[in-house]
Amino acid sequence: MNALIGTIAVILLASSLGGVYRNIPLIDETWKAALLVHTLLAAVVVITRKRAPRSQRFRHFLGLVPGCLLLLGACILALASRALIPGAITSPLDLTRAWPMLTVIPIAEELTFRLGLGAWFRQHFGLWLGSYFSALLFAIVHSDSSLLGWLSGNTGVPLGPLFLGLCNELLYHYSGSIVAIVCLHSAANATPLVFSYLDQRWLEWLEVLYLS
Repeated sequence: MNALIGTIAVILLASSLGGVYRNIPLIDETWKAALLVHTLLAAVVVITRKRAPRSQRFRHFLGLVPGCLLLLGACILALASRALIPGAITSPLDLTRAWPMLTVIPIAEELTFRLGLGAWFRQHFGLWLGSYFSALLFAIVHSDSSLLGWLSGNTGVPLGPLFLGLCNELLYHYSGSIVAIVCLHSAANATPLVFSYLDQRWLEWLEVLYLS
């Protein structure tokens, strides 16, 4: 029963957020509207969240390792494919457009979905089921689905955001570090830049994980 209630809550929340993204006046790009909403929600989380003792807030420096390993792994894969498989395609880096993906977006989304909505799900549905619902919500809002789409059977969930959400839920549970989950999120957002710069074919090989 809890699983059903949680699933319904996720779909309703995701549909509501999606509706807000698409109907903010004067903002024509959905990602910018989503960033504005997430930033406002993140501010509410920061203001209302109880501060943990310093000894517990960032108690595991090792929590930063996954993000560093993800970036290193992307570089190794791209360099290896360039060396071993002919036909590598590259493109120059455009950091002027990428910087929000690497900075403000990971911060705002992790505060919103891991510390805000995620905390609510974990409180009401337990650690593991609540973490799953938090990751599922995070994935759905990264798709173009709506309540009408769900009712009509359009239930696709992007795998990349779902996997990232699950990993960050697990990482936050074991490390207790906000910095660690922001670092991993930023590293995940940076992998398309790494692949574009070193070997763009990886974006096709791993297209199931990336948003179009």
